[in-house]
Amino acid sequence: MRVGAVLAAGCAAAMVFAAGSAKADPRTHDGFFLRLGLNLGPAFVTESYEVNGQSGGEDLKISGFSTGFDVLLGGTPVPGLVIGGGLLGVATSNPTLKQGDVEVEADGTMLLAGAAAFVNYHFDPTQGFNLQGLVGYGALDYVDSDGGSGGNDPTGILFGIGAGYDFWISDEWSIGPFGRVLMGSLSSEASAGGFTAEASEFYLYPNLGVAFTLH
Repeated sequence: MRVGAVLAAGCAAAMVFAAGSAKADPRTHDGFFLRLGLNLGPAFVTESYEVNGQSGGEDLKISGFSTGFDVLLGGTPVPGLVIGGGLLGVATSNPTLKQGDVEVEADGTMLLAGAAAFVNYHFDPTQGFNLQGLVGYGALDYVDSDGGSGGNDPTGILFGIGAGYDFWISDEWSIGPFGRVLMGSLSSEASAGGFTAEASEFYLYPNLGVAFTLH
């Protein structure tokens, strides 16, 4: 429900600003904004446990090469400044799990999915350099090779900061490199037989990719 609320707020802002900037000048970052992003990089998760308030032992480290995507929609209240919302996803195939001296490779995929509100800013609306900040809500899941899921997915706040450069390929479309660091503070809780287990996860995904932008 909270993921949907974040996305709805961002999309509502996008429609308001886009409506107010219906006429867009060629090769200028104004008006309606649509960005499709593909990215690659290593993902890291540090997971700690508590059972009835007591530490559950050594942290579990999860890592692996990952691929991500995002779809962002927004509007431009002033030239160069975009406000909007979007969807994010990251998939890590066969991640490595390490706890103490024990290390294994999981047979499955770790998935992060979230919705976020974002701000994108071009210092010069006619040029390509831009910065991005985002905040949202996401969930982490693990799907095994048979398609099964754990069901008790950790959720929490996502943060991101990035920078890129757009090269114009037409009056409204541009393409260019984009780098971003995505972080998440996630948690989950389960109770059974008088015991309550709490898990806290710190998620880190530094990545590089390419952005296709209509603006």
